[in-house]
Amino acid sequence: MSKFYCLAAPDSDRLLAAGDLASTPGARPCPPCPTNPNHGHCVTPETDEQVDAPVILDVRHNTRGQLLIWSWPPWPCVAFHNSLLQKMHEAGFTGYELRPATVRFRDGLLTHDYQRLQVTGWGGLANPESGIRLMKACPGCLYKSYSSLSDSSTLIDRSQWTGEDFFMVWPLQYYIFVTERIAEFLRVGIYLTQVAPICSMAGCGGISAQSERVRGLV
Repeated sequence: MSKFYCLAAPDSDRLLAAGDLASTPGARPCPPCPTNPNHGHCVTPETDEQVDAPVILDVRHNTRGQLLIWSWPPWPCVAFHNSLLQKMHEAGFTGYELRPATVRFRDGLLTHDYQRLQVTGWGGLANPESGIRLMKACPGCLYKSYSSLSDSSTLIDRSQWTGEDFFMVWPLQYYIFVTERIAEFLRVGIYLTQVAPICSMAGCGGISAQSERVRGLV
């Protein structure tokens, strides 16, 4: 049986980009919650305009050779270099769309050689046996609270996965899950020795969605 993986970002904060929040996908503040004022900083679902909005990523280095660039929190974004995207297209990978992205290096150089990956594949709802369960749902806004992941081996219900190479699992919508052939493509075909050995995915709180490593799921 094939394995699933979760993309993981660089351990070094220096390699993470800061995003232009003016064009942040899905980050438009909600009106204050009528039920709980502490929920005033939640975000609305992405609109079509926000999904398609160009993103500017500022990096704190001048290394031109990065094939994937991840953003800082509070919102996740990963931009793929066009040379990598061409190889992905030739390999026939599925479950993603591309959106505009601009990368600004520390010396001020702007490049349009990257595109933001928008995951469209669906891995279903997190299996409750993994420990992830809905704990609270606010009746006044979209805020929901879930318990932590305790068993990554049961996270994905294969009967709900629709077969794409890139996919998301709800409620972990900000984590990019991939098939084994994507993991091998990144680890061997593209990154060579730059990719660390595949290891078990950590607990959610938890599951890091980052680029330079690929973490394994059963």
